[in-house]
Amino acid sequence: MEDESTTSTRYNMSSLSAPSLLRLTYKGKTVSIYKEDTPYLIGRDKKSCNFIVDTDFASRNHCKIMYQDKVFFLEDCSRNGTHVQLGNAPQTMLLGNSIHLVGRGVFKLGQSISEQDPDAIQFKLDF
Repeated sequence: MEDESTTSTRYNMSSLSAPSLLRLTYKGKTVSIYKEDTPYLIGRDKKSCNFIVDTDFASRNHCKIMYQDKVFFLEDCSRNGTHVQLGNAPQTMLLGNSIHLVGRGVFKLGQSISEQDPDAIQFKLDF
């Protein structure tokens, strides 16, 4: 039998809103990515990528943004890896795998992220 205190702490996960867009900022330029825009390719190749990153450590088709089951993911497709920092958490490196993007953070193609890094890509989810 449930009492009022138990009932009030439960959440209906299906009622929580899903992010409607992801904003990326790189070198002063901001783009908005909607779920309909995915897969959204990031890398050096101007012909195949949606978002061009000009750095020697980025692969031609380095990573992509995916949207599945009401969640944005970042998937690494490179040989050098993608370093990701979610909020204030320690950074992690993706190498051929993906991570669920939450809140805001930063990622960098092929190298670890340093403070005030000019080659890092900022991200922010909006609802």
